[in-house]
Amino acid sequence: MRLFISADLPEDVRGALEDNLADLVAALPGGRPVRPETLHVTLAFLGDVPDERVPAAVAAVDRAAESQPAFDVALDDYGTFGPPENAVLWQGFADASGFDALAAAVRVELEAAEVDFDRKDFRAHVTLMRRAPLAGLGSGELAGSGELTGSGGLASSEGPSAAEGLAALEEPYVDEGRVETVTLFRSELSSDGPTYTALHTARLAEPFAHPAGPLLVVDADACPVTRECLAEARRAGVPVLLAGNTTQNLEKHLRPDDPRDPAHARRGFWAATSTSVVGADSADFQIVTCLQAGDVVVTQDIGLAAMALGRGAAAIGVRGRVYDRATIDSALFIRHEEKKVRRAGGRTQGPSAFTDQDRSRFVRNLRRLLEEAR
Repeated sequence: MRLFISADLPEDVRGALEDNLADLVAALPGGRPVRPETLHVTLAFLGDVPDERVPAAVAAVDRAAESQPAFDVALDDYGTFGPPENAVLWQGFADASGFDALAAAVRVELEAAEVDFDRKDFRAHVTLMRRAPLAGLGSGELAGSGELTGSGGLASSEGPSAAEGLAALEEPYVDEGRVETVTLFRSELSSDGPTYTALHTARLAEPFAHPAGPLLVVDADACPVTRECLAEARRAGVPVLLAGNTTQNLEKHLRPDDPRDPAHARRGFWAATSTSVVGADSADFQIVTCLQAGDVVVTQDIGLAAMALGRGAAAIGVRGRVYDRATIDSALFIRHEEKKVRRAGGRTQGPSAFTDQDRSRFVRNLRRLLEEAR
C-alpha cells in the first residue's frame, strides 16, 4: 500500500489554511487546489510498502514520537516550487525547527527499521494548489481578488515572474497552534485526487518546560566539558539541560541531589536531560525547539550556534570561543567549503587536541556568559 507519515496540523492552523485555499481558488481559477481535508505536512513519503512491512513503519512512528516533544508552530508566507506558469503553491511556517526535528527522528527510525522512503531533503510546508498560474500576475486585476495588494514580504523559490505573482495575491491568513501528534497515512489515488486514510497515530512527548529565567543548554554529544558546564551552572544558580542522542548515557553526569523536573524544581539550579534518536542532527533540532532569548548554548556545531544566535541566545564552543553575529556567517561559509572539499574526496585539517588551556578558557568565558545572563 502507498504510505506517508505526516505531522497533524493544529485546528486553528488548519482553519487559516482553509481560508487561504478559498481565496486562492477565487484568485487563481485555473489552478488545482488540494481538498481541505487533505492538508498536511509530509515528514516522510514511503511509497508502496508491502503489507508485512506496515507494522515496522508503525513501530518507527511510535519510537520517533516518543523521542520528540510537542511543539508550537505559526504559519508564514506563501512560496512556490516549479515554473511560475505551472507552480506548486504552498504555505510555510515562521519557525520550522520543530518539524525539522520530528522529520529527522522519523527518518532515522525508518532507516533503523529497514523501511524504505524518499530521501529527498525535507522542507516543512503545506501544499495548497498545484498548477497555479502565477506567471504574469504582477499587474492587472486577478479574477475574484479585487484590488492588488503589496507583497507583505512574500517569498518565492522561483524567479521574478513567480515573485510578482505571489505579490499580487492577498496576504495569507496566519494562525498558530501546537503540533501534538504524528500519523501514518494510506494514500489512494483516483481521478478525483488522493484519498488519505489514517492507519496509526502516535502522540508526541510532553514539551520541555522552560524556566522563567535563563537556561544553560549543553549539546552533550561527545562534549568534553559537560562536567564543567554543570559545575558552573551550580555556581551561578542557572538551570541546565543536557541534550544528546540515546548513546550518550547523559544520566551519568547528574548527581543524586540534582532535581530533574523543571516544573517543580527549587529556585535556582536544577539539571535535566533530553535524549533524541541517533543521527540526522536530531539532537540539534531538539535543542533549538527548547531555546528562548537569554539562554546560553554550549556546542561544537557551528550550525547549531548560528540557530541559537537567531533565537536570541548566546553560544559558546567547547574551547571557549564565544560566537557572535559578526563572525558566524564567515564560520558557516568555511564549514561549507570544507564539506565541499571532503565530498570531492579531498582532506581538510582536523581539530587540534583538546588541551587544559582550552578547558580553562571555556570555564572563564562560560562563567562570564552565565553572569551576564542572570
